[in-house]
Amino acid sequence: MEESDDSAPALLRFWEQRRARHLLTGRIFCGGCGASFASVGRDYLACRTAQAGGGSDNSRSVRRARLEGQVLDALVNELMRPELVVVFVGEFTAEWNRLSRERIGQAAGLRRELDQVERQLDGLIDTITDGFRAPGLQAKLDALTARQEAMRAEVRRAEQAEW
Repeated sequence: MEESDDSAPALLRFWEQRRARHLLTGRIFCGGCGASFASVGRDYLACRTAQAGGGSDNSRSVRRARLEGQVLDALVNELMRPELVVVFVGEFTAEWNRLSRERIGQAAGLRRELDQVERQLDGLIDTITDGFRAPGLQAKLDALTARQEAMRAEVRRAEQAEW
């Protein structure tokens, strides 16, 4: 389990950890009505709406293993063609670079915010050092100190983020 910043263990919710049991679970849709396909018996898939007696006239079912085989065959024989791989690699690299620039920009923004908090903190400390006392000064100092620590942690996380 991961631990959060406040040292309380993060609870893993079981429904977020559940994985599909089959390759095409949730990815097959009826050409007639657009509803998803559901398991029918042990080895078949069919339109969920038609099975429920709804508004679809698609009463055909397909064997799961045969459909998965056809999809995998298409992936191997069609999508792995060199010219398509080149397009994929180019698009993937462009998206990776975009996300990387975005992450670097977020880290820079956090760093600027941290610098601002540190300047405010320095100003308050200078004010206290010069002998100024006010009732809300300590509360503001405490709030800025807490914000400074939180910002330092955020900047560290943003700068060390790995994919």
